[in-house]
Amino acid sequence: MNFIQISFSIFSDQAENTEEALIDSGALSITFQDAQDQPILEPGVGETPLWNEVVVKALYAEESDCLDIFAALADTLPLLDLEEIQVELIKNQAWERAWMEDFKPMCFGEKLWIYPSNIPVPKDHLAIILDPGLAFGTGTHPTTAMCLTYLAKTNCQEKTVLDFGCGSGILAIAALKLGAQKAIGIDNDPQALIATRDNANRNQINPEDLLILDSKKSYSEPYSEPVDILIANILAEPLINLASQFANLLKSQGSLALSGILKNQALLVQKAYEPYFENFKISTQDDWVCLDARRK
Repeated sequence: MNFIQISFSIFSDQAENTEEALIDSGALSITFQDAQDQPILEPGVGETPLWNEVVVKALYAEESDCLDIFAALADTLPLLDLEEIQVELIKNQAWERAWMEDFKPMCFGEKLWIYPSNIPVPKDHLAIILDPGLAFGTGTHPTTAMCLTYLAKTNCQEKTVLDFGCGSGILAIAALKLGAQKAIGIDNDPQALIATRDNANRNQINPEDLLILDSKKSYSEPYSEPVDILIANILAEPLINLASQFANLLKSQGSLALSGILKNQALLVQKAYEPYFENFKISTQDDWVCLDARRK
């Protein structure tokens, strides 16, 4: 089955009415995209902000009549200029597989690899099998890449590793592949917890070696001993707020790695951790930072 796609630009305050009008006109899916390369870096909890100017793309069944669609939109969106609407035929395909064609093996450090499931892994590669899915973390984003590189260069042998904000579970799984005795993945997103379990199964991780916890619930009870390594790839503001909590979760001389931090936020994050940590090091990739340190 093919689809008809229409696309046009609006301002963010028109998004709700536009979405309702498109649904009423028979749209099967609606996508909002940034029209002006405007970053939204740290939305508040529970917020889903849009860019100031948005490109709207709506898909309709191939047999839909464009004149009927335009007539319906003209009735409900009088400010919409119908002449600016672009129309094209979108051929049906397996979208996830199409994305994976561009997802190639990636190496982090000297020995850790990420492979999509459609590419065979050489016997001498220490690899995580990972496909794009429900949660953040495939290794393509600079913050994830820096965290993976940090783990690849860190001695994980027989260590306990806590991955706070585990997303796809990629960091917890990487730690176990690198020899960690136990990993703990924590997230407040139910989809992330599902993705972590699925990816752990795909990588043949022993369920007893990976504890997956919902951060909305108490996560201190299932283990009583502080961990050796804590890694958190989230955002600067929650990282700052969690400084004392992370300090309590780490052993003396334990290792910490934090990312999801922009360059202009790095010093603020470091300042929050200085009462508890020492030997700070900063790695950068593009506009992002990974900060690592040692527990005092």
